[in-house]
Amino acid sequence: MASTRATAVAALGPVAVGSLLWRHRGGMHLTAVVKAQFAMRPDRPMEVVDAPQLVARDVHEDDDPTRSLIEASDMVPFRPKADVWLRGHAQTPGPPVSVLLARLALYRKQASLLDKVLQVVGDRAHEEAAPQPFERMPLVYERAFGGIGHETNPVGRGHEGSARPPNLLAPHASQTTACFAPVSPYWQTRRKFLDGHRRPSGPILAVAEGVAWPYFQAAPPDQQIAYLRGGEWLVLDGLDATAVRLQSRIPKLTAELRLMRRADDDVGDRLAVVADCLAIDTDARICTITWRGSVSVMGDESPAQWLIAAALAGDGQHIDWSTARMHALAADTVLDDSTTRPGETTAADDPLGRTTVDPITAPAPPSYGEAPWDDEVTELRNRDDDRYRLAEELVAPAATEPGQPPVFDEDDLPWIHEDASEPPPTDRPTERGSASQPIEVPEAPVSSRRSGPTSGARLSSLPPAPLDLDAYLRSLRQAGATEEDVRALLEQLERSRQE
Repeated sequence: MASTRATAVAALGPVAVGSLLWRHRGGMHLTAVVKAQFAMRPDRPMEVVDAPQLVARDVHEDDDPTRSLIEASDMVPFRPKADVWLRGHAQTPGPPVSVLLARLALYRKQASLLDKVLQVVGDRAHEEAAPQPFERMPLVYERAFGGIGHETNPVGRGHEGSARPPNLLAPHASQTTACFAPVSPYWQTRRKFLDGHRRPSGPILAVAEGVAWPYFQAAPPDQQIAYLRGGEWLVLDGLDATAVRLQSRIPKLTAELRLMRRADDDVGDRLAVVADCLAIDTDARICTITWRGSVSVMGDESPAQWLIAAALAGDGQHIDWSTARMHALAADTVLDDSTTRPGETTAADDPLGRTTVDPITAPAPPSYGEAPWDDEVTELRNRDDDRYRLAEELVAPAATEPGQPPVFDEDDLPWIHEDASEPPPTDRPTERGSASQPIEVPEAPVSSRRSGPTSGARLSSLPPAPLDLDAYLRSLRQAGATEEDVRALLEQLERSRQE
């Protein structure tokens, strides 16, 4: 079994912590990984729950590497961007439907960091046949466009020689792979970054100089964003069994790591970290966030001399690092440099065999085509109004090398001073979407205050937008939903309001 510890580690509170040794350009490096788990709460901040388990290796469907990836390994040395990936089902309250729109969106302040929509249709006998009603549709690559010989998705359906049409479609690009799930490291989207080198594996990873860092990004390319900071709003449409829209806010928390030495009698040095993965399980209404930091190992140092302690940190929270040091000293180190084994496979030794292609240098195609409302969004964000600044102006740039986290501007961080026990205000205005929008673009969060804030005050962040029912129903009809589907949805929404 793969290990999640290269040094002695200790966790304070509901977090999992691990460490990884790797070699690159002749040097040895140590990466520390921290992971926390949060329960989504509708229209409110997420709640910290029990510590999750670190995923030591990639997990495939049926534990078969020729199938799609359902959970990506946490034990990677570095990611230049943050991965956002999702597993679960497309579903909606009420009776079965034949067509559904599933949406994954992430907002920071007024900026959209990610907004992706899938058109989900029931099973069809052939491309022109009417889709059959369904209750839940698994969001896996086996249901997306692809098939044997397809570069982006070798396990899908609809490609040449595949008799079954796909269930997961990209809007306006039916022959493009579209899914929210993580991408297998054996597929072309990621394999091309190996540039013919061996896949890094084994207890101490040997990362060849020609391997590009995006190889370690498991999310689809259009779901890789700038590092998370906390305070972002997650918006999910068509992905919950009890609500058409589920939106919840990531807590304004971060992981704090300390690197200590056994020989020293202190609490060590703080290790800079970045949040480089948001994994969403919609069926369980659970999100996990992973933080990562790395440090170079000097030639005369042994990782066995080091201790790593981690905790979740918030505003003004005291962390007892002395206790963490005692716990780390009591832990056993499971890896020593002398245990190094090659344990690597070449790009040619691919378990998918004929279903994959050789690495190429061209970038992977986008996961869905250009939407007809893109011009409207661009127009909004090009306004002089400060609320519509581009997302790139609000987020930190991605790091290009490990150990170099981006610099944050404290004035731009979304510090929040709100009572999580109180429900969010509801007297904000609702604006309707235009007829050209298949699904509405959430407006900027609006404060419920009638007057402007006092000098120096910061406003609480509200959900990005309530569900625009008119725009949502229009988009369903444009996607091919029947009037029976629409009536069923309306009846369920009415029952939800009465409850």
